[in-house]
Amino acid sequence: MSRRHAPRDPFLDECLDLLSVAGSVRPRPMFGGTGIFRGPTMFAFVAGGRLFLKTDARNRARFEEAGSTAYVPSGREGWRSNLSYHELPAGGWEDASSLKGWVDSALAAARRDRDTRPG
Repeated sequence: MSRRHAPRDPFLDECLDLLSVAGSVRPRPMFGGTGIFRGPTMFAFVAGGRLFLKTDARNRARFEEAGSTAYVPSGREGWRSNLSYHELPAGGWEDASSLKGWVDSALAAARRDRDTRPG
């Protein structure tokens, strides 16, 4: 029996390429989108043709000041997400240095979140 593979998503491929500024990253389908991991840490999420990065109380204001919007699952407008992911601001795509700053911020938030979970 042959395995069927989902067709490649060019936007996801572009995101994986860009997010490699963080080092080796890997995708994993989840929540109707794709989680992006560096090691055991999920720090980004691709859904609906948009790239979201992990935020928390320490970096969220920077994302919001840059005009970033929070992730809301499709069909759930008005729903307040507790996933704490914000879209990469438009300027974040401009150059590798800017992108690396956003990605490093998301990785730090994801690690803080992981380190505070019980268990």
